[in-house]
Amino acid sequence: MQKPKRWFKRFADQPFRRKLLAGFLLAGLIPLVIFGVFSFTETTRLLREQTESTLNAALKTADNEIAEQIRVYENLTTYIAHSKEVSSIAAEEFESKVEEFSALHYSFDVFLRDIYTQHPEITSITLYVDQDNRFHGKELRPLSDLEGESWYELGMKFYSTGWHIDSDGYVCVIQQVPEPYLYYIQAYSPHLLCIRMTPQNFFSALNNIYTDYHIRVMQGDEVFYEVAEPDSLMALGDANVWITRQGEPLKNGWRVILETPKDIYEAPIQRMMMIIIPVTLAVLLIVALIGTLVVRNLSGRVSKLHAAMREVRGGNLDIHIQGACGDEIGQLTDYFQDTVDDLKRLVVQNLENQVKLRETQLEVLQAQINPHFLYNALSMINSRALMDNEMEISEMAQLLSTFYRTTLNKGKQETTLEQEISNVRSYARIQQLLCDDAFDASFQVDGSLNALTMPNLLLQPLVENAILHGLLPNRNKRGRVLVSVTRSGDNAVFSVMDDGVGIEPEKLEDLVQAASKGYGLKNVNERLMLAYGEGCTLTINSQPGEGTMVTFILPVGESE
Repeated sequence: MQKPKRWFKRFADQPFRRKLLAGFLLAGLIPLVIFGVFSFTETTRLLREQTESTLNAALKTADNEIAEQIRVYENLTTYIAHSKEVSSIAAEEFESKVEEFSALHYSFDVFLRDIYTQHPEITSITLYVDQDNRFHGKELRPLSDLEGESWYELGMKFYSTGWHIDSDGYVCVIQQVPEPYLYYIQAYSPHLLCIRMTPQNFFSALNNIYTDYHIRVMQGDEVFYEVAEPDSLMALGDANVWITRQGEPLKNGWRVILETPKDIYEAPIQRMMMIIIPVTLAVLLIVALIGTLVVRNLSGRVSKLHAAMREVRGGNLDIHIQGACGDEIGQLTDYFQDTVDDLKRLVVQNLENQVKLRETQLEVLQAQINPHFLYNALSMINSRALMDNEMEISEMAQLLSTFYRTTLNKGKQETTLEQEISNVRSYARIQQLLCDDAFDASFQVDGSLNALTMPNLLLQPLVENAILHGLLPNRNKRGRVLVSVTRSGDNAVFSVMDDGVGIEPEKLEDLVQAASKGYGLKNVNERLMLAYGEGCTLTINSQPGEGTMVTFILPVGESE
């Protein structure tokens, strides 16, 4: 009782479309399968009966043909044996060679020639006489010629016709020749008449029967004739694959055995199977196809709504779905689309607010410095330094002027790569002067990218972190910072590398998420993500004691 409940619960938990399709297919396929099995069983039975009837008809035809052949040649043998021309030659004692020559050539040979003309299938007609010195071609021979034949002794005991296969494979019809002067009392001499024919000629009537059959003609245990199709003979190795039928016993023990391969016997059934099975499968396919289309029409809108919900759950709000009908499913679809549109508007609005907030924060940072006041003060410092020949102070004033001019960028949020590199060069040189040239700074910039537009102040915070947190903590060696900008396909690859103290692995994951006092890595990373998406954010690789490399990528095409 528990198993059916579990099965029902498992079925109830299946998707709606699968349950609907299963119910439709079960209702349509079960009756079709039952009807197909019944039709196949009945058709098979009828075909077996028809095949059996055909086999019996062929066997009856073979029996009739053999019986007719036996009757014809037994009558012919009796006629020849009782003829005056034959019986007189067997019993006559000729007084001279001339008389014997005349009887043989003008009576005996002429009579046999007529028989040959009427029956061209006969190979030879031979009269065997009980005289060793009697010869006349193949038509008159002594009995001693037959002593080597296996049937000779048996043939001398019967006065009716007998049938045998001689040593050369010929079918022989044999009968004793009666005494010509004791004919009416049926006295028989020791002489024999033998008619020989090839099995192919004698049984030629079976040639129209043996197609797809193996025919064996026997008298007692002796096989007189055996014919089969060549392909059928090759399959004779296993007797279990043959269907055998035997006719009624004929005269003198003759019988016909008819065999056919089981594959041929069941060929009509196989052909019918090759028709019924594809037709049944085609009908099953049509039913399944119709069921699938009906179910798809009924459950398609539900599946489409379900897929849209999964997309929204995965974070994709760029979808549009509309109810095809005004029923409950169509209304539910329209309600869902309205909800997604409202959610998308809220997300876009929130994103715009965040961008405005970042821009406002940057503007506040830039507004903390009064550009005109700063430039005037730095210009005065530069003039006084030149008057007093303080070249280092003059250089510092010029560097600061360049640095803040490119940093403020007249309040613009975007700058060119050339101006960004100028800002970084100024900042790096200022740090060198402040730190007594404790490190080296080098730049490798692809000149073809100078006009590339990009958000302002992306590289300077990276160089600042490299100097302050990478190079300066290691006072034991002279450090180096390298700024590289190269083209890779449709992208520009920015890298800031140092050979300083490096960063511990456990700190790398949180480095771009941690807030800093100034305009640090977190701010740069967020600006990149807002401007170009997550594919262009910062990538940090570091080995403690060896150095750090910070990388990001900007699309050249979009920026240009």
